[in-house]
Amino acid sequence: MQTLSHDILRRDALGTFIWIEAAASIETAKARILHLAERFPGEYVVFHQATAKIVANLRFKQNARSSVRSESTHIQEKSLSSS
Repeated sequence: MQTLSHDILRRDALGTFIWIEAAASIETAKARILHLAERFPGEYVVFHQATAKIVANLRFKQNARSSVRSESTHIQEKSLSSS
Protein backbone atom coordinates (compact mmCIF):
# COMPACT_ATOMS: atom_id res chain seq x y z
CA MET A 1 0.00 0.00 0.00
CA GLN A 2 1.32 3.43 -0.96
CA THR A 3 1.65 6.13 1.69
CA LEU A 4 0.06 9.47 0.83
CA SER A 5 2.52 11.81 2.51
CA HIS A 6 1.91 15.10 0.67
CA ASP A 7 -1.26 17.18 1.03
CA ILE A 8 -2.49 19.47 -1.74
CA LEU A 9 -4.16 22.65 -0.54
CA ARG A 10 -5.70 25.57 -2.46
CA ARG A 11 -6.10 29.12 -1.17
CA ASP A 12 -9.71 30.35 -1.34
CA ALA A 13 -10.95 33.90 -1.94
CA LEU A 14 -10.68 34.71 1.78
CA GLY A 15 -7.05 33.55 1.95
CA THR A 16 -7.77 30.31 3.79
CA PHE A 17 -6.11 27.12 2.58
CA ILE A 18 -8.57 24.33 1.77
CA TRP A 19 -7.38 20.71 1.68
CA ILE A 20 -7.96 19.13 -1.74
CA GLU A 21 -6.38 15.68 -1.58
CA ALA A 22 -3.26 13.73 -0.66
CA ALA A 23 -0.53 12.43 -2.95
CA ALA A 24 2.31 9.94 -2.61
CA SER A 25 5.10 12.31 -3.68
CA ILE A 26 5.83 15.94 -4.45
CA GLU A 27 6.07 15.08 -8.15
CA THR A 28 2.63 13.45 -8.10
CA ALA A 29 1.20 16.40 -6.18
CA LYS A 30 2.62 18.92 -8.67
CA ALA A 31 1.24 16.95 -11.62
CA ARG A 32 -2.19 16.87 -9.97
CA ILE A 33 -2.03 20.62 -9.27
CA LEU A 34 -1.25 21.32 -12.94
CA HIS A 35 -4.37 19.37 -13.85
CA LEU A 36 -6.50 21.15 -11.24
CA ALA A 37 -5.19 24.59 -12.22
CA GLU A 38 -6.47 24.14 -15.77
CA ARG A 39 -9.98 24.32 -14.38
CA PHE A 40 -9.40 26.23 -11.15
CA PRO A 41 -6.49 28.68 -11.40
CA GLY A 42 -5.18 30.08 -8.15
CA GLU A 43 -2.61 29.42 -5.45
CA TYR A 44 -1.78 25.88 -4.40
CA VAL A 45 0.68 24.50 -1.88
CA VAL A 46 2.10 21.05 -1.23
CA PHE A 47 2.44 20.26 2.45
CA HIS A 48 4.76 17.43 3.55
CA GLN A 49 3.13 15.67 6.48
CA ALA A 50 6.27 14.16 8.01
CA THR A 51 8.16 17.47 8.25
CA ALA A 52 5.10 19.72 8.70
CA LYS A 53 6.49 22.05 6.03
CA ILE A 54 5.22 23.55 2.81
CA VAL A 55 7.52 22.11 0.14
CA ALA A 56 6.01 23.77 -2.93
CA ASN A 57 4.01 26.90 -3.62
CA LEU A 58 2.45 27.24 -7.09
CA ARG A 59 0.34 30.12 -8.44
CA PHE A 60 -1.60 30.06 -11.68
CA LYS A 61 -3.45 32.84 -13.49
CA GLN A 62 -6.09 32.54 -16.18
CA ASN A 63 -5.02 34.32 -19.36
CA ALA A 64 -7.21 35.85 -22.08
CA ARG A 65 -7.33 32.63 -24.13
CA SER A 66 -8.78 30.62 -21.22
CA SER A 67 -5.60 28.69 -20.71
CA VAL A 68 -3.71 28.71 -17.47
CA ARG A 69 -0.19 30.00 -17.09
CA SER A 70 2.08 29.68 -14.15
CA GLU A 71 2.69 33.00 -12.43
CA SER A 72 5.41 31.56 -10.27
CA THR A 73 6.38 28.02 -9.69
CA HIS A 74 8.99 27.65 -7.03
CA ILE A 75 9.80 25.32 -4.24
CA GLN A 76 10.07 26.81 -0.84
CA GLU A 77 10.10 25.23 2.54
CA LYS A 78 8.53 26.79 5.55
CA SER A 79 7.18 25.39 8.73
CA LEU A 80 3.54 25.70 9.68
CA SER A 81 4.34 25.05 13.32
CA SER A 82 4.86 27.96 15.68
CA SER A 83 8.15 26.65 17.05
